[in-house]
Order: sequence, then C-alpha cells, then structure tokens
Amino acid sequence: MSIYDETIPNDLEDIYFDDDGFAVEHDVDGSKMLAIVHSAQLSGRSSLADLAAYGADVSVIVRQIDYKGSMPTPGAIFFLDDQEFRVQSASRVGGLLIKIMLDHVEG
Repeated sequence: MSIYDETIPNDLEDIYFDDDGFAVEHDVDGSKMLAIVHSAQLSGRSSLADLAAYGADVSVIVRQIDYKGSMPTPGAIFFLDDQEFRVQSASRVGGLLIKIMLDHVEG
C-alpha cells in the first residue's frame, strides 16, 4: 500500500470531514450529506485553494462514497440547501472527492 493510500483518506476523514472539520451537513441535490461549501462571493481565497470556487459562484466538495447520484453534467439544474444553481462543471478529485462548481440561476 502506498503512502497516498494510507494517509490521504485518513486526513480527509480526520481533518476535513470529522465533527470539528470544514464539512457540515447540507442538502446536496436532495440528499443530506457532509459537504464543504465555498462561495467566491465570501472570499477570493481559501485554505483549500485548489478546491476553492474560482470562476464559479459556489463550489461544493463531497466525499465520493456519500454522493450516490450520477456525476452532475454541465448546464444541469442542481439544488444546494433548497437554492437553485446551474452546474458549471463537476470532477473527481484524487479518486476520493467530487467537486461541483455551481452558478446561481438568475430569475
């Protein structure tokens, strides 16, 4: 087993997705799960710089094991905490996370 396989998943759980970490429970497209939500309107920088919402209104980071739906497609409507967004992009990060970039739906 590589050092990546041993340390990164544990760090995600122990630092970012534990009870005192960055992730909190959100309604992510109809399912309650822990998520890290970053709004570009709140801050142009983040301690999670590579996960931040540059070029989108909001980024949502969830654990791949928690997200049961299919990967969101660009242009699709997506709901976060009962607010309507349009998917800008979605990608897997390190085989462990899903990062979804969202724009507010005008109207």
